[in-house]
Amino acid sequence: MGTHLQRWFPSITARMCLSSRSQICTGRSSRSRHESGFPAGAASQPKKTLPVGAICVSCIATPGLVVITSEEAQTNQQINTVVPRSTDESYFWFWSLHNLGDEIRAGGSGGSVLTNLSTGRFAELRILTPPTRLRSSYHSFVAPVFSRILANEHEANTLGALRDALLPKLLSGEIRLAMFNVPENISDSVPMMK
Repeated sequence: MGTHLQRWFPSITARMCLSSRSQICTGRSSRSRHESGFPAGAASQPKKTLPVGAICVSCIATPGLVVITSEEAQTNQQINTVVPRSTDESYFWFWSLHNLGDEIRAGGSGGSVLTNLSTGRFAELRILTPPTRLRSSYHSFVAPVFSRILANEHEANTLGALRDALLPKLLSGEIRLAMFNVPENISDSVPMMK
Protein backbone atom coordinates (compact mmCIF):
# COMPACT_ATOMS: atom_id res chain seq x y z
CA MET A 1 0.00 0.00 0.00
CA GLY A 2 2.91 2.35 0.69
CA THR A 3 4.06 2.67 -2.91
CA HIS A 4 0.46 3.08 -4.10
CA LEU A 5 -0.13 5.89 -1.61
CA GLN A 6 3.10 7.60 -2.62
CA ARG A 7 2.21 7.29 -6.30
CA TRP A 8 -1.10 9.12 -5.81
CA PHE A 9 -0.01 11.38 -2.95
CA PRO A 10 3.75 12.05 -3.36
CA SER A 11 3.78 14.41 -0.37
CA ILE A 12 2.93 11.54 2.02
CA THR A 13 6.23 10.39 3.42
CA ALA A 14 5.51 9.98 7.15
CA ARG A 15 6.12 6.48 8.43
CA MET A 16 4.73 5.87 11.89
CA CYS A 17 5.08 2.99 14.30
CA LEU A 18 1.90 1.01 14.77
CA SER A 19 2.01 1.68 18.49
CA SER A 20 1.88 5.45 17.93
CA ARG A 21 -1.46 5.28 16.06
CA SER A 22 -3.25 2.42 17.79
CA GLN A 23 -3.43 0.16 20.80
CA ILE A 24 -1.59 -3.16 20.38
CA CYS A 25 -3.13 -6.14 22.19
CA THR A 26 -1.94 -9.71 22.39
CA GLY A 27 -4.34 -12.52 23.10
CA ARG A 28 -3.75 -15.40 25.46
CA SER A 29 -5.15 -18.79 26.12
CA SER A 30 -7.64 -18.98 28.95
CA ARG A 31 -5.95 -20.37 32.05
CA SER A 32 -9.12 -21.26 33.94
CA ARG A 33 -11.20 -24.28 33.05
CA HIS A 34 -14.78 -25.42 33.43
CA GLU A 35 -15.46 -28.64 35.27
CA SER A 36 -15.60 -30.27 31.81
CA GLY A 37 -11.86 -29.60 31.45
CA PHE A 38 -12.28 -27.18 28.54
CA PRO A 39 -11.06 -23.56 28.75
CA ALA A 40 -13.55 -21.22 30.45
CA GLY A 41 -13.34 -18.70 27.61
CA ALA A 42 -14.28 -15.03 27.49
CA ALA A 43 -15.77 -14.89 30.99
CA SER A 44 -12.38 -15.78 32.47
CA GLN A 45 -10.52 -12.92 30.74
CA PRO A 46 -12.89 -9.99 30.10
CA LYS A 47 -10.05 -7.49 29.62
CA LYS A 48 -8.92 -9.41 26.53
CA THR A 49 -12.18 -8.81 24.64
CA LEU A 50 -11.57 -7.04 21.32
CA PRO A 51 -14.03 -4.53 19.85
CA VAL A 52 -15.65 -4.62 16.42
CA GLY A 53 -13.19 -3.24 13.86
CA ALA A 54 -10.02 -4.53 15.55
CA ILE A 55 -7.42 -5.89 13.13
CA CYS A 56 -5.94 -9.27 14.13
CA VAL A 57 -2.58 -10.31 12.68
CA SER A 58 -1.09 -13.77 13.01
CA CYS A 59 2.54 -13.42 14.13
CA ILE A 60 3.46 -16.99 15.04
CA ALA A 61 3.56 -19.99 12.67
CA THR A 62 1.35 -18.34 10.01
CA PRO A 63 2.71 -14.78 10.12
CA GLY A 64 1.04 -12.09 8.09
CA LEU A 65 -2.53 -13.45 7.96
CA VAL A 66 -4.89 -10.55 8.70
CA VAL A 67 -8.58 -10.39 9.65
CA ILE A 68 -10.90 -7.69 10.93
CA THR A 69 -13.36 -8.38 13.73
CA SER A 70 -17.05 -8.01 12.88
CA GLU A 71 -18.16 -8.73 16.45
CA GLU A 72 -16.49 -8.77 19.86
CA ALA A 73 -13.81 -11.45 19.92
CA GLN A 74 -10.86 -12.90 21.79
CA THR A 75 -7.65 -14.38 20.43
CA ASN A 76 -4.79 -16.51 21.68
CA GLN A 77 -1.14 -15.52 22.07
CA GLN A 78 -0.41 -16.24 18.40
CA ILE A 79 -2.31 -13.10 17.41
CA ASN A 80 -1.31 -9.45 17.78
CA THR A 81 -4.26 -7.11 17.42
CA VAL A 82 -4.34 -3.48 16.37
CA VAL A 83 -7.20 -1.47 17.84
CA PRO A 84 -7.27 1.82 15.93
CA ARG A 85 -7.66 4.94 18.07
CA SER A 86 -10.41 6.09 15.70
CA THR A 87 -13.13 3.67 14.61
CA ASP A 88 -13.36 5.31 11.18
CA GLU A 89 -9.87 4.13 10.23
CA SER A 90 -10.21 0.35 10.65
CA TYR A 91 -10.32 -0.42 6.93
CA PHE A 92 -7.22 1.68 6.24
CA TRP A 93 -5.29 -0.19 8.94
CA PHE A 94 -6.63 -3.55 7.72
CA TRP A 95 -5.18 -3.04 4.22
CA SER A 96 -1.97 -1.50 5.54
CA LEU A 97 -1.34 -4.55 7.72
CA HIS A 98 -2.48 -6.93 4.99
CA ASN A 99 0.20 -5.47 2.74
CA LEU A 100 2.89 -5.92 5.41
CA GLY A 101 2.78 -9.72 5.23
CA ASP A 102 6.29 -10.06 3.77
CA GLU A 103 7.72 -7.63 6.33
CA ILE A 104 6.01 -9.48 9.17
CA ARG A 105 7.41 -12.80 7.94
CA ALA A 106 10.89 -11.31 7.48
CA GLY A 107 10.86 -9.63 10.91
CA GLY A 108 10.08 -12.81 12.78
CA SER A 109 12.63 -14.98 14.46
CA GLY A 110 12.47 -18.68 14.86
CA GLY A 111 13.93 -22.00 14.01
CA SER A 112 13.38 -24.03 10.92
CA VAL A 113 9.74 -24.70 11.75
CA LEU A 114 8.00 -21.61 13.20
CA THR A 115 8.37 -17.90 12.56
CA ASN A 116 7.61 -15.70 15.55
CA LEU A 117 7.26 -11.90 15.45
CA SER A 118 7.18 -10.64 19.04
CA THR A 119 4.61 -8.11 20.19
CA GLY A 120 7.39 -5.55 20.75
CA ARG A 121 8.73 -5.93 17.23
CA PHE A 122 5.20 -5.93 15.83
CA ALA A 123 4.40 -2.63 17.62
CA GLU A 124 7.49 -1.06 16.06
CA LEU A 125 6.49 -1.89 12.47
CA ARG A 126 6.48 1.34 10.51
CA ILE A 127 3.62 2.10 8.15
CA LEU A 128 3.34 4.86 5.60
CA THR A 129 0.58 6.94 7.14
CA PRO A 130 -1.46 9.59 5.31
CA PRO A 131 -3.20 12.39 7.24
CA THR A 132 -6.17 11.49 9.45
CA ARG A 133 -8.65 13.08 7.02
CA LEU A 134 -7.45 10.84 4.18
CA ARG A 135 -7.55 7.67 6.33
CA SER A 136 -11.09 8.54 7.40
CA SER A 137 -12.18 9.29 3.81
CA TYR A 138 -10.74 5.97 2.64
CA HIS A 139 -12.64 4.16 5.40
CA SER A 140 -15.92 5.80 4.34
CA PHE A 141 -15.28 5.03 0.69
CA VAL A 142 -14.66 1.28 1.17
CA ALA A 143 -17.15 0.71 4.04
CA PRO A 144 -19.95 -0.41 1.66
CA VAL A 145 -17.61 -3.01 0.12
CA PHE A 146 -16.68 -4.42 3.53
CA SER A 147 -20.37 -4.43 4.54
CA ARG A 148 -21.24 -6.43 1.40
CA ILE A 149 -18.38 -8.88 2.06
CA LEU A 150 -19.67 -9.42 5.62
CA ALA A 151 -23.26 -9.86 4.42
CA ASN A 152 -22.07 -12.40 1.82
CA GLU A 153 -20.14 -14.28 4.50
CA HIS A 154 -23.22 -14.45 6.75
CA GLU A 155 -25.36 -15.61 3.83
CA ALA A 156 -22.84 -18.30 2.89
CA ASN A 157 -22.77 -19.54 6.50
CA THR A 158 -26.58 -19.64 6.64
CA LEU A 159 -26.82 -21.51 3.33
CA GLY A 160 -24.14 -23.96 4.48
CA ALA A 161 -26.02 -24.64 7.71
CA LEU A 162 -29.26 -25.20 5.78
CA ARG A 163 -27.50 -27.58 3.40
CA ASP A 164 -25.99 -29.51 6.30
CA ALA A 165 -29.37 -29.77 8.02
CA LEU A 166 -31.49 -30.63 4.98
CA LEU A 167 -29.27 -32.79 2.78
CA PRO A 168 -29.10 -35.81 5.11
CA LYS A 169 -32.90 -35.70 5.51
CA LEU A 170 -33.36 -35.45 1.74
CA LEU A 171 -30.99 -38.35 1.08
CA SER A 172 -32.64 -40.54 3.72
CA GLY A 173 -36.11 -39.83 2.32
CA GLU A 174 -37.25 -38.16 5.55
CA ILE A 175 -38.20 -35.14 3.43
CA ARG A 176 -39.11 -35.02 -0.24
CA LEU A 177 -38.86 -32.19 -2.74
CA ALA A 178 -42.54 -32.62 -3.56
CA MET A 179 -43.29 -31.27 -0.08
CA PHE A 180 -41.85 -27.91 -1.18
CA ASN A 181 -43.42 -27.53 -4.64
CA VAL A 182 -40.00 -27.70 -6.28
CA PRO A 183 -40.22 -28.34 -10.05
CA GLU A 184 -38.91 -31.69 -11.22
CA ASN A 185 -36.26 -30.05 -13.34
CA ILE A 186 -35.14 -27.27 -11.01
CA SER A 187 -32.51 -26.06 -13.49
CA ASP A 188 -35.36 -24.67 -15.63
CA SER A 189 -36.32 -22.35 -12.75
CA VAL A 190 -32.84 -21.17 -11.81
CA PRO A 191 -31.30 -18.77 -14.36
CA MET A 192 -27.71 -19.60 -13.39
CA MET A 193 -28.27 -23.32 -14.03
CA LYS A 194 -29.52 -22.94 -17.60
